[in-house]
Amino acid sequence: MKQQVILFLTAMMFLGCGSMSAQSKSYATLMNNAKWVSTEYGFRYPDFMTASPEVFVDDIPASVNKWEYKDVTMACWPMLGAWAVDDFPAVGSYLTEKVTIKSITYKNGKGSIFSGYTNDDRIWYLHKCLVHGQAVTHVKALVVIYPKTKQANVKKLINVVKNWR
Repeated sequence: MKQQVILFLTAMMFLGCGSMSAQSKSYATLMNNAKWVSTEYGFRYPDFMTASPEVFVDDIPASVNKWEYKDVTMACWPMLGAWAVDDFPAVGSYLTEKVTIKSITYKNGKGSIFSGYTNDDRIWYLHKCLVHGQAVTHVKALVVIYPKTKQANVKKLINVVKNWR
């Protein structure tokens, strides 16, 4: 009986590891086979990601749009207020529903590319662009949020964010 239990537990561990690898591999396959869809915000996303309706966030106040596939999210803030020029992103900043910035681990010299960890321990990579208006400068931002296990598979999304204007 003891040998059967050990055999069963070993088989379950093996199957569990295999399914995690399959999930990761299937995401890589999706990325490799994706058709890219253009947005009105000047970037493209893979067709397997689901677009959510625009959400107005009262606490900011601003609207955010997002595209998701399981634990990978892209979010676009097309117009943050003038406050965001100096104060965004910051620890505690809202990225998407239930996701905030836990830490900032990288900021480029221009202050336009940032990354770090979220409150749910995923990685975020954000491009902040200044939008010069007639009287006031505002900010727009594009971010990708993903688990570390998918780092290699989201490089195309990181490049989309990095090269966004």
